Amino acid sequence: MAVHFVYRSHYDNPGAFHVRRFDADSVLDWFRGIWQGVPEDQASAHAEKLIGRVVYSFGSLFEKISEHNWPPPKTMNELGKRLNDALYVGELKGGTNHIQILTDDDELEMAIYIFDDHYAKKYPDRCAFLTREDWILPDGGATGGEFKLPRGAKAEKGNIAGEGRTYFAHFAAYDSGSLSDLDVFSLCGVVRNARVPDVARFLFTPDIQAAHEPEDPRPELAQLVGGLDAAVKAAKGQEAAFLKAVAANPNDTVCWGAYSDWLLENDRPPLLERILKKYAPEAGCGTDSRSTKKDRVVVQSHVAQASKHVARWEWMKGAEDLYHHFVLFDDLWANAHPHLAASLLRTANRWDPL
Repeated sequence: MAVHFVYRSHYDNPGAFHVRRFDADSVLDWFRGIWQGVPEDQASAHAEKLIGRVVYSFGSLFEKISEHNWPPPKTMNELGKRLNDALYVGELKGGTNHIQILTDDDELEMAIYIFDDHYAKKYPDRCAFLTREDWILPDGGATGGEFKLPRGAKAEKGNIAGEGRTYFAHFAAYDSGSLSDLDVFSLCGVVRNARVPDVARFLFTPDIQAAHEPEDPRPELAQLVGGLDAAVKAAKGQEAAFLKAVAANPNDTVCWGAYSDWLLENDRPPLLERILKKYAPEAGCGTDSRSTKKDRVVVQSHVAQASKHVARWEWMKGAEDLYHHFVLFDDLWANAHPHLAASLLRTANRWDPL
């Protein structure tokens, strides 16, 4: 059995989630096993070595154990009280086999999720995404089934001729309420009549072009439109002619198919890949220190991801790189990975997905 420790943070993490797996039967057993007092000047380093990275305020637990001589907790309720007293807690939720903690450093919000395999096996649609140590998702597709859009997400206008649907989720931080505001400002949605290979064509539709301006409250699609504009401007020769025709009539599937075939024949990356590489992320913290060299884009048959470097805060201790993570997947991918798809969108839509 295992216990999963997940730190949700945009700092120094291209995927926005740091995941560690520990051998233990339960969350309570894991905490009892690591329960030890550490002097104040060593507590942060001790916690970092245990978890594998800095987790905001987590070192305070070991400091408080030392300061107050706390014995190991006997119940989850007792553990929750100790964590609430020791860490910088905005909100704490939990149950028999899981704990969720919302915290912040006055600039951005972060979250800590700790749960065991008992919980993960009972709720795979909540945990599948949070147990992945690699931020790059597997590809694959399957027919059949009907994947439901989670609460808060909405379907985008701009219908085109096509099949299926594509879901998107944006793990981004635009202000100091980056997680607690997710109930109000959803960062996930769905594009109808288009699968991942057709998303670029969807961005040409008049509704999307007109609705998603830079100041739009749903900036993720506005950013993609910006990436599309940059890719179109960079096109030359035959490709420029294809894109001009697609822009004139996004529903011309024959032209789109011919353009897609031309890309394959000329060993060129799909348009979506170039859009994801070219779009510039927006963030409340500004982008003056953004480095495109730190961006990573992975486009597969039914899932596409972009990890975009947003800024580097030199004034923070040790300096901190900030990242946003954008994910698109279609209904065929959701059918092949139903628990992973459900968990991903649930996590994108709230700070407390467990």
